[in-house]
Amino acid sequence: MLSLEEEGAYIRLVASCWQHGSIPADAEKCARLIGKGCSTTLATVVQAMFQPHPNDGTKLVHDRLEMEREKQALWRQKSADGGRKSAEKRAEKAKSKEPSPGESKGGSRVVEPPYQPNGNSSSSSSSSITPISPNGKPPAPPSLELEAQQTIPILTPEQKEVASWFGRRSTTAWSDKERKAWAKIAKPIEPDDWKAVRWFYTQSGCQYLRRDLLTLLNNWSGEIDRAKNFDPSAK
Repeated sequence: MLSLEEEGAYIRLVASCWQHGSIPADAEKCARLIGKGCSTTLATVVQAMFQPHPNDGTKLVHDRLEMEREKQALWRQKSADGGRKSAEKRAEKAKSKEPSPGESKGGSRVVEPPYQPNGNSSSSSSSSITPISPNGKPPAPPSLELEAQQTIPILTPEQKEVASWFGRRSTTAWSDKERKAWAKIAKPIEPDDWKAVRWFYTQSGCQYLRRDLLTLLNNWSGEIDRAKNFDPSAK
């Protein structure tokens, strides 16, 4: 569960990410964005619930927001297509009811002005391309309150792999202490360091490994050194 302070900072970053598409990867910039005297430590903890931008290493994104953004874009396109088709059908139906030139009604020649669309058809056509939800209101952005209530922040692929070394499932939530310890590890992790600690915990056969995830995270740098210096053949 997020603390009240973390929840407030998270909501501010989610709102900014929804509006601008991303947030800064730099903890100091995020702290200024959150405001209210937010510390870089708090900003770093909350940043762990966002993911790296696929094309820009200086930014972070939020997978849930991107899914919602794409869903609403598809909804707007679908509504626009439906509105245009509806307007075309109304125009064709009205045109088919127009009297032909010289057509008589009741024995007398009928002279009528050319067909004029209903006064509301213009506004109806324009409004029909605006996405309307079942309750008559445009779809709203995802509820920030709902986001804040989520108790299982999205884990990065690296977090899932580290957890798997201790038999954790990828869907198992991390504790607050584990998330904070992970946030303190410098990112991105150097490929050589990552390769070494992965080998150490999955293939080295060392009998003196850390017994739980939190202890490993709190001793991350030391474990990298141990992994690089470990000799499986030494007794």
